[in-house]
Amino acid sequence: LISKEVSALKAEDLNVRQVSKEVEDERVRKEQDLLDDAAMTHFLPDIVATVNVAEDEVEKALITFSMLRSCEEEATALEGLKLTEDALSTAQKALDDTKAKLKAKRGTLPSLKNSRPRGEVELERLEQQLQSAQVKLKPLRTARQDWDHQRRSRKLVEEVEQQIILAEVEMDRVEVILKSQDTESVTAACVAEVQAAVKLSADAQQTMMMHFSSRKFQNSGSKHVEALT
Repeated sequence: LISKEVSALKAEDLNVRQVSKEVEDERVRKEQDLLDDAAMTHFLPDIVATVNVAEDEVEKALITFSMLRSCEEEATALEGLKLTEDALSTAQKALDDTKAKLKAKRGTLPSLKNSRPRGEVELERLEQQLQSAQVKLKPLRTARQDWDHQRRSRKLVEEVEQQIILAEVEMDRVEVILKSQDTESVTAACVAEVQAAVKLSADAQQTMMMHFSSRKFQNSGSKHVEALT
């Protein structure tokens, strides 16, 4: 009986110790959280503000780029491209400067002492924000090449459309000539004209399809092809 009571007392003592440890751990954690919050109020504001400024520059560049897509006149588009490239340059410089400042900020982590883990987490979060902003700028880097490809695609479509129209007119003309003659009296010249008209139309369509099957083919061009087929 005494042995059982001793065992029960030991178990109860162990439980009390465990609860006391959990309470103490919680107290220490909350105290550290307060210390971390206090440390972050001095450690983060400047670098957070710098990151926000860089992100704002990226957003400005994206807005400028989106306006470029609505430019129909070539002169307006060229002006939009210049503005986009200038905005891209400004945004990239802001990102590069911010990355350098973030790297320098990492060098001050030891000064946080016990709050260093919290500081590392916050800096990693800011680095991820910069990486996301950097990815957003990728389409802007090829804006001029993409626009030029689209412009050439549209121009080729217009040229081929005109060639096809001329070829169809020529084929219609030849068809009228053929209908007006007996089959036996069809001359070699008529046959040659038919063959030339067919070849003109086929060549025009082949030229267009070869262009649009290349890797430089843009979506705007595909719509024209669908309209012609």
